[in-house]
Amino acid sequence: RAPSMLALQAVYAPLRWSPTVRLVSALFGRDVAHDEVTLAGSRAVLLQTRAARARHAAAAERARRARAPPPERPTVLFIPGGGFIADFEAVDYFFLHRWVREADVLVAYLSYDQAPQAPYPAPMLCVLRAFQALKTDDHSLGFRAAPLVLSGLSAGGNLATAALLAPLLPQHAPVELDDVPPLMPDGLLLLCPVLHLCRSPSPSRVLFASDVLLPHPLLKAFAHAYDQGKDHWVV
Repeated sequence: RAPSMLALQAVYAPLRWSPTVRLVSALFGRDVAHDEVTLAGSRAVLLQTRAARARHAAAAERARRARAPPPERPTVLFIPGGGFIADFEAVDYFFLHRWVREADVLVAYLSYDQAPQAPYPAPMLCVLRAFQALKTDDHSLGFRAAPLVLSGLSAGGNLATAALLAPLLPQHAPVELDDVPPLMPDGLLLLCPVLHLCRSPSPSRVLFASDVLLPHPLLKAFAHAYDQGKDHWVV
C-alpha cells in the first residue's frame, strides 16, 4: 500500500516548526541572523552572519541617502528538498550556516508550495517567480543579488532545473510563459538532484530499489504526489 503523504508531512513537520528552528539557531548559529521575508509571494528566510548584515545594512543606508542603486550582495537562492511534500529546514541550517560563514554570502532559503496540496506546476512556479525577482531586482530587500547562484537539494534540484528550463522551452511548459524572459543564474549548484521522474526503469532505480531510507515505493509515492501520475513535463 502506498504511504500516506499527509502522515509523512505530519512526521516531518517538527523539522520546520519555529521552536525547532530557533533551537538549532541558538545552539549552532548564534552568529547567523535569520530574517523572514516575502519573496515573489513566497516565504523566504535570509541567512547571513550578523556582522555581514550590519555591514550591508550600513551600505544600503548610504546608497539610499545618496539616491544610488542598492548595493550588490553575493546571494544563493536555496531550494530545499523533501520529496516535494516537505522540507527539513532545521536540518538544512547545519550546512547552510557553514556556507554563510565560509563563503560570506547571503542565503535565501525558499519555502515553496508543497504537494499533494499544491501539485505540479505550483512548486516550480514558486521557484521561478522567486528566481526571476532576484535576478531582475524586482523586490524590496535592499540589495541586488549579484552574483546570484541557484541551488537545489534533491527534489529542490528538480524544481531549480525546471524553473530555468521552463522559459527556454515554452512549448513544453505547463503554463503560458511567453512573457517570462529566459534568465540564467551566475551559477547552478545541484546537490543529489532528482531530475528523472519518469516511471521507466533505470540503472540507479534497479540498484537502489531496496534502499533502506528511500525504497522505490516511497520514491514513487513522492513523484505521484507531485505530478499526480500524469505525463507532465517535469524535467
